[in-house]
Amino acid sequence: MKKILTASITMTGILCLCNASAFPLTDSNPDSPAFRKRFMASYGVNADIEPTLSQKDRPLYESIAPHLENDPRYAIQQVEQQITRDSNAAFDFLLGNLYYSIEDFAAAKRHLQNAVKKFPTFRRAYRTLALIEVQQSRFTASVPLWRKVITLGGGDAQSYGLLAYAYLLEEKYASAATAYDMARMFAPDSHDYKRGKAQCLFMTENYTAAIALFDELISESPDQQDYWMFQANAFIAQERYNQAIANLEIAHELGTPTWESLILLGDLYLSQNTYPLAIAAYQKALNAHPTTPPDKALLPLQSLLKLKHYAEAKAYVQTLDQTLQSELTPEQQIEYSLMQAEIELGLGAAESARVRLTDILNREPLNGHALVLLGNLEKNQGNFAKAELHLERATHLAAVQVQAWESLGQLAIKRRDFKQAIQSFEQAYKLKPSPQLKDYIEKLTSMESLPQ
Repeated sequence: MKKILTASITMTGILCLCNASAFPLTDSNPDSPAFRKRFMASYGVNADIEPTLSQKDRPLYESIAPHLENDPRYAIQQVEQQITRDSNAAFDFLLGNLYYSIEDFAAAKRHLQNAVKKFPTFRRAYRTLALIEVQQSRFTASVPLWRKVITLGGGDAQSYGLLAYAYLLEEKYASAATAYDMARMFAPDSHDYKRGKAQCLFMTENYTAAIALFDELISESPDQQDYWMFQANAFIAQERYNQAIANLEIAHELGTPTWESLILLGDLYLSQNTYPLAIAAYQKALNAHPTTPPDKALLPLQSLLKLKHYAEAKAYVQTLDQTLQSELTPEQQIEYSLMQAEIELGLGAAESARVRLTDILNREPLNGHALVLLGNLEKNQGNFAKAELHLERATHLAAVQVQAWESLGQLAIKRRDFKQAIQSFEQAYKLKPSPQLKDYIEKLTSMESLPQ
């Protein structure tokens, strides 16, 4: 059962990480003040790899230079009136940057592509082309452009950092980690680069290093909910469940918890045998998210039943009945009714369970789980003929064949018919071998061989 619960915790943890790579950029956002300032300073010329202005180009450039920052639309108008197909690539670049500054990305891209066609090593033109793709969330398209910028000697925090982010979104975590390392050489205090590197470490299962880097991020920004959540998942990966619980509790205080994070918290408490807190987390999830789809809402109930925590399961059912606003499908209604019958059986309410199971079989005569549960109920109450009837029907249903044969074996033992018990357990073993069944068969065989 512990393994089942651990798998559940791991899966829910993975759900908490959905879209985790796509964190919003802050200090490395192209619209951040530092990046905007850098962009506005990009109208200069790098003569080694970029076109220089000739003497005849100077008058136009000098006439618009005062307007580049304060009135880009006027500057665009002046350049558009005088530029020709054969004009210096520097003016194509200038127009591209001006259009970029007013967020006319289509026009910007057209002029910048003209610039690199005329001057293939025009590094700043490639940079702005890359930024256009980033601004439009086309990160994959930005990758070859950032590579070109870096190849032309433009390897800096921006180029490496946004290349790393693009790799992160493509789930190329090793490449992203390398690019983040380069970006952090230029900007070691960037939250974006630290966070991106930490996520790469997590996704490549370097959990200890990821935890350490999130420690650093948390100390710098303790009110950032995502940092606590991500570190909690790293703790889960190392089965450090108590530390994961502490992180999740803090994260839930900092912001609105999701359904998945509350269920994960409940699963973690369940793994530590802290049942009241587990139920409280599950109930909080229902109360906070009453329109949750039923298939998700029933998952905690399944976990509780697998561990045979019937009292806790009943408490969850009460909250479910009072809170859930989503309609169950007919199939889900039967599944839910089966789980309620299992709770009633676990709590000794046999007659309520019998009524519920009979009702299910009236609606769905070949429901294997209901047949097995009702067969076991009749077996435990000494109604062997009825039990045998239900269980034999269940042996023909693939979903419950193993359970049905095992229950028939147990029924035969109650009847002291060890030969029949061996045959039933052997049928179950053929379908699904297990050490427990093998042990049953060996012990019963030795008993059968004893003189009567």
